[in-house]
Amino acid sequence: MGDQPQIQDAWAKVNKALLQSALHRCKKVTLDIDAAGYQTKIIEYCDEHSIDYATRAKTSAAMRAQIAVASASDWQPLIDKQGQAISGQETWRTSFCIGDYEKAFTLVIQRKALKGQTNLDLGSQDGSEEISQGGYVYRAIATNRDELSDSQIIHWYNQRAEDSENRIKELKLDFGGDTLPCSDFNANGLYFLISALSYNLFALMRQLLPAELAQHRAMTLRWRLYAIAAPTVGALGESS
Repeated sequence: MGDQPQIQDAWAKVNKALLQSALHRCKKVTLDIDAAGYQTKIIEYCDEHSIDYATRAKTSAAMRAQIAVASASDWQPLIDKQGQAISGQETWRTSFCIGDYEKAFTLVIQRKALKGQTNLDLGSQDGSEEISQGGYVYRAIATNRDELSDSQIIHWYNQRAEDSENRIKELKLDFGGDTLPCSDFNANGLYFLISALSYNLFALMRQLLPAELAQHRAMTLRWRLYAIAAPTVGALGESS
């Protein structure tokens, strides 16, 4: 526990260096990051350089106090990407500050109703990513994208999992990207490029599939699409 502040400070320096590098390479930079980015140095740097950001906020006593004063009318339904209200999920927007940085940012708090579970106060420790109390699980996003609605901010933040992390997961698990064949750096680099090429070809093919198949991973499509030829060829062989 004693090393936690040093670890957080090290992560802040790494993330700040990545942002600086991105600013030199790109005309427009946006930051969509997990709770590792919820630090004064990162938020202040984004404000100074006009970087749009959204980061998972860590819980604190001040955040729990904010939630406690919210009235029932403050909470609004979470709207999905098709414009429909999501049952049992609501949002509330407030202003918030952390550390010694006095400029407030927007905190979008999302709550989800617990169903069929015992009401336990499981998320009250400072520094966690959620609070469980009063029949709800609360999570929050810190952002400066005030032009977006609460629901739009949540969907934009969730893209990091839907559109990035899940794609990395597919590359690793379905195309061998998590296992390198040998100890030679160049050979491993070539192997990884082949894995990435295979995944990209699969992604292109998936765009041509019917809607009911287009979202499935390679493992599912192997059985639902690739394996169709096996019984067909077998039947033809028997008939001849």
